[in-house]
Amino acid sequence: MNYLKISNKGLLDIEALTLLGASSKRGDSTKIGMFGSGNKFALAYLLRNNYNIKIFSGKNEIKLSTVQKRFRDKDFNVILVNGKETSITTDFGKDWNLAQAIREIYCNSIDEGEHTLEFVKDVILEDNKTSFYIKSQPEITNYISNFDNYFAENKKVLFECPYGKILEKGGDKLNLYRKGIRCMETDKQSIYDYDLTEVEIDENRLVKYTWQIASKIWNLIYQCTNKEVIMNILTNCSNNQFIECIPSDFQSVNNSLMSKEYKECLKNVTIAPRAMAGLLSIEEQASSVILPDTIYNHALSILDNNNIASKFKIYKDGFYVEIPMTPLYQSSLEKAIDFFVECNYKEVLDYDIIIARFEKKDILGLADIQNQKILLSEICMESGLQTIIETLIEEYIHLKYEVKDETRGFQDATIKELVKLLKVKNSYLI
Repeated sequence: MNYLKISNKGLLDIEALTLLGASSKRGDSTKIGMFGSGNKFALAYLLRNNYNIKIFSGKNEIKLSTVQKRFRDKDFNVILVNGKETSITTDFGKDWNLAQAIREIYCNSIDEGEHTLEFVKDVILEDNKTSFYIKSQPEITNYISNFDNYFAENKKVLFECPYGKILEKGGDKLNLYRKGIRCMETDKQSIYDYDLTEVEIDENRLVKYTWQIASKIWNLIYQCTNKEVIMNILTNCSNNQFIECIPSDFQSVNNSLMSKEYKECLKNVTIAPRAMAGLLSIEEQASSVILPDTIYNHALSILDNNNIASKFKIYKDGFYVEIPMTPLYQSSLEKAIDFFVECNYKEVLDYDIIIARFEKKDILGLADIQNQKILLSEICMESGLQTIIETLIEEYIHLKYEVKDETRGFQDATIKELVKLLKVKNSYLI
């Protein structure tokens, strides 16, 4: 008879199979277990599905059986350990599967130390060892043949830091691990596999807050010092099939974690934002590293315009790209110009006026002091004549007086311009 044998050093305390919620590992960062329910879930699943399982603490067998009990007109199979009735039924963990059950027994053996997992022909009794023997079935053999999908211990570590490990890729789909144990089921693909140190899991040992995973992965990537790994991620992370292609509204990645090597990699390439990469020529797309917008914005904090695809420009709050003047925009702008001419306020028109698409959608205009230009956003141009006129006046004041938004300097400059206009209008001399 063939068995899957899972063993570890030390003798099993029977209460580990009977006492719910009791865990000596809780709060121990070196251990995988924490809930005090894993073995109970695993045994309930195996007994419920009629798997032949034997447990030995040293040379003493811990015998499992069940007895039927009726509770409120329904029958349950209560688990007995060494003939003693527990409060656990075989319905415990009713949504668990074989992979979870084997995983849990194996995780406990890892925590105890000197763990083994192997197929054997016979039961062998060993002193000071705890051993679980599960009669081999095709589904068990299939599970073990895909061992690396469930456990990271055989995977090559490409980079490691306190945030976790970047692992050599296995298959197309993301393999995500917590302390070496697979903890997430997803259809997302990934550039690498990851073993994250700090991930909250539920009692099914699966990630509790899946929306946090992308940011945790990028916190790990930012720490990376392996330049080959960094460049592979940078050149592929704009593919939205990959977990590394994070949404543009993601704000929880900590860009202060960027390693020296990560920064050096960025400074050796030309980058462009994924959301606006379609504005580049085919040649420039091919020669640029396209990044998710959040990662692109973080990169801007350490780069200058020499590292940015030529169409894109950096300003203090993000980036923008100049776009062609459409007939509709030209018509609206001409009406605004007519207004300033009629009001004898032609100074506003001393500066070039450019239409731009800003990464931040709430921006109406920008004063480019260095190049002496006024930039009007698409949103501004589509918001009506008065908005265009107001934005032009605001950016003109920024340019002429070189003052910033929401400052006393901007307030004084605006009042000064208003007084000047009133004087002209009334031919009044002070």
